[in-house]
Amino acid sequence: MHRIPGKEGSPRPVLIKFLRMDTKISLLRKKKAINEALKVRIGDDITKLNQGLLNRLYQHDNFISSWYFNGHVYGSDEEGTRHRSIIQFVLLVAGIEQNPGPDQSNKKNLKIVHNNVCSLLPKLDLINNELHEYDIICISESHLDKSITDDQIKLNGFHKPFRLDRNRHGGVRPNDKPFMNNLIRNKIRHRNRIHHKAKTSNNPDHWKKFKEIRNEIISLVRRQKMIISAKLTSQLIDKNIPPGKWWRIAKSIEQFRTTDGTFVISPDVELELLPNNVIDCLYHRITTTIQYFCAKRSRHGSIRNGWNICMDGCNTPNSKTVVHVLSTVDDYENVQSVNQVYKIKVHRHKPRLNQKKHVKFLGQTIKIDTWSDAVKHGSNGQDILIIDVDQLTERIVDHVINSGVLNVIQQLSIRISYGDPMSGIDYLAALKQLRKIIEAGFRIYWSRPEWSCIISGNKDRTSCVYIDMVYHKCRVSSSYDITDQHLNNLGHI
Repeated sequence: MHRIPGKEGSPRPVLIKFLRMDTKISLLRKKKAINEALKVRIGDDITKLNQGLLNRLYQHDNFISSWYFNGHVYGSDEEGTRHRSIIQFVLLVAGIEQNPGPDQSNKKNLKIVHNNVCSLLPKLDLINNELHEYDIICISESHLDKSITDDQIKLNGFHKPFRLDRNRHGGVRPNDKPFMNNLIRNKIRHRNRIHHKAKTSNNPDHWKKFKEIRNEIISLVRRQKMIISAKLTSQLIDKNIPPGKWWRIAKSIEQFRTTDGTFVISPDVELELLPNNVIDCLYHRITTTIQYFCAKRSRHGSIRNGWNICMDGCNTPNSKTVVHVLSTVDDYENVQSVNQVYKIKVHRHKPRLNQKKHVKFLGQTIKIDTWSDAVKHGSNGQDILIIDVDQLTERIVDHVINSGVLNVIQQLSIRISYGDPMSGIDYLAALKQLRKIIEAGFRIYWSRPEWSCIISGNKDRTSCVYIDMVYHKCRVSSSYDITDQHLNNLGHI
């Protein structure tokens, strides 16, 4: 059951999908009694095409009655015959006989011939001599192009040829991507030819040309994807769009992904145009989808506010790794666990807002700008950043993104808390920052909602979500070896 857009000043309609067809048919048969008893209107979900066809049948004299039931349009003519086929409707409405035949018989039969000819020009004399008795001659020629004029292929005694020259963009492509067009297809074919030439000759100039065309194709695809995304977004806010099409567009936007499987989050301008329910679905789809496989992770500290650290390959902390923590909660137990297992430094700061609404660290004189500069200059590319600051999440994450701290760390953990327990998460603000973090190269390897902060009135949503991310490739190779004794103390999952 879903709410769908409706007209201003009227209650929004409800779209209901039944699990069983017989339940739907039984309800539709009783809809008149239900409408009178409950003073609500129950009707089948009719498409715009079928609604237009039904209106035409209402107005036409050839049909006594017409109706819509269970996804089909029905009509009854003057003889009482029921029709359901669109072809029958067209024939009756247009007044066309199904098989009238010719008005008068011809003295001779009409002769038509079809030949598949290779190299048409040298065979014109043969065609004139062998096929001159036919009334219509159809010829398939794959090498016919604009360089050959109509006068060159005209046959004696026949009209000017009607040509359907072949192009390189024909054929049915049911599996084509939405962003594909003729320009991109031509560029891809050109790129493939240049690549074959460069691979054969190994000429630096050919490889340079190949890279130029490849980069041009990438730019064209990105631009076309943005155009499609903007077009779909504009259709979502159209009040006249049919409900079925509206949901198909919403689901297609929700499924946008890049080649590596990460979700495509639209730019801020397009996100602000999306309805709240679409933003809600997009946010929860992204935050609950694992984008990176971490074979081993360790859990440190308490069950509620513990920290996760990925120990897979180059993500494993080394002896020079520093864990930077911005937290407003009691996580002393977490710090002790990390120190005991990895023997690495943990720098913990408690941010707060001063009277001028500037972020400072409690009990310290340094500002957050000074902290970010120190992190960038002292990092070896293997550091870990953990953010758990409640209502300051949006402000702190925004500073981390803009200051360039993300460029020097390998792992990032965030407790998303952009809203409050009553209203929940501000999904729009969260999506904007998640897009920037994903564009910076970070992928989610673990996600879990904090059920202790369930949103009031919605038990399926929480105002807090823990997200653990790693950089999508190795910044440096890890040289820290975890001993068996350390592994026993990890409590990894």
